[in-house]
Amino acid sequence: METAIYFKNHHYRLLWKVLTKTRPELATEIINEYIPEETPKETDLSKIGYYFTAFSNVEYTESKVDVRRYFVAAMIHLYCPQVLRQPLDSIILKYGFVKALSGVLDQKDANISNMIRQVITWEKNYEDFEKKVSELVIKMGGG
Repeated sequence: METAIYFKNHHYRLLWKVLTKTRPELATEIINEYIPEETPKETDLSKIGYYFTAFSNVEYTESKVDVRRYFVAAMIHLYCPQVLRQPLDSIILKYGFVKALSGVLDQKDANISNMIRQVITWEKNYEDFEKKVSELVIKMGGG
């Protein structure tokens, strides 16, 4: 049985620096595979409140927590669609995204970060969740 290897952030940076200098073609291939170019539909974080208002006007049968998850997933689709293709342990979000969501949802930043990881996992594993989120994005006027 193989033992898992755990790296710290500075190890990843060092590996990336060595890889880009010694094997730039492989570095480009990795970037293209894990972080494809995807243009966000929205860039202005101040509009998250507008989307929350639009989102609040839709009727839901789910619990409050699940409804928040759907909203967070919808915002990921609009502001950071590339994270849906990134590995969970190295998510790169738009600067200020977590802070903006935590302000609108009245939640701590750490709770929002955990919820982001959770909804990304659900997006990757549950087609019905992904389908419902896509429908919500359209209803909210974002796509």
